[in-house]
Amino acid sequence: MSWRVIHIGNPAKVSLTQRQLVIEQAEKVSIPLEDISVLMIDSYGVQLSTQVLAGLAEEKVTVYVCDDKHIPSCVLLPYQQHSRQLKVMQSQLALSEPFKKRLWQSIIEQKILNQSTVLDILKLEHKLASIAKTVKSGDPDGREAYASNLYFRSIFEGSSTRRSPTKTNSAFNYGYAVLRGAIARQLAAHGFITALGIHHKSELNSFNLADDFIEAFRPVLDKYVLLEILPNSQGEERELLKEDRVQILDILNKHVIMDNEKHTVKNAIEIMVKSFSSCCSNGDYTLLKLPILTYESLYENDGDV
Repeated sequence: MSWRVIHIGNPAKVSLTQRQLVIEQAEKVSIPLEDISVLMIDSYGVQLSTQVLAGLAEEKVTVYVCDDKHIPSCVLLPYQQHSRQLKVMQSQLALSEPFKKRLWQSIIEQKILNQSTVLDILKLEHKLASIAKTVKSGDPDGREAYASNLYFRSIFEGSSTRRSPTKTNSAFNYGYAVLRGAIARQLAAHGFITALGIHHKSELNSFNLADDFIEAFRPVLDKYVLLEILPNSQGEERELLKEDRVQILDILNKHVIMDNEKHTVKNAIEIMVKSFSSCCSNGDYTLLKLPILTYESLYENDGDV
């Protein structure tokens, strides 16, 4: 099982030799492709060939490329790896609106419950657990937006919002981009059309479906940032350091509960996407599996950054 998270934050030459990823900087390092879970390219000075990209895609390594603000701006999506891609696409296209609304209801219920867990851990008073019980099919009453407003007001203590230029928001945005890319990659690998969402429907968004499924994972990232990243972060209040970004990338190796068992976030994403495939092929929205956030699931880590 792949497990290593590789972050390249300085100019480097990257090549492929005998199924080993070779990174040349001041020193040369070789890493077996089969060990790599994620590769984050966070420097414009990194040189690599299409052979390297093809090898990474074949090994199902999630590859991110960052922009000049160090935010993941694209992800390598491996197509032609699913044996029945046309069948998967046809089942996705055939989903009815009532079916998609039920899926969205499940996602939002779990998102609010996970947000509730975050506030419990922070020892903040809230009523999110009761709000989760009131989410209807398709969330016509906007309970997701209402709960998120209460959630972030509690986290920021009324002093700032999700739009404020703070280190907290920068960390959230970076982590959400990592999760979004990982989800988009799994969806593509399983034959789904990432632009065709179940709730998000922007014509300008190539990742509507990933933006649907990320919702239940957002509080997982929030908890990691608030409890582990920010308390140990140095530097200015608004500055997200390289060390912070490297640690946030490790969110994929943190744990959540799926099917009453503990799984890394990376594995949980794959389980969720496989369950969505089952939903589509069996016409049963109750088969969807979503991450459950617990206090204990945060701290165990099998990753190596």
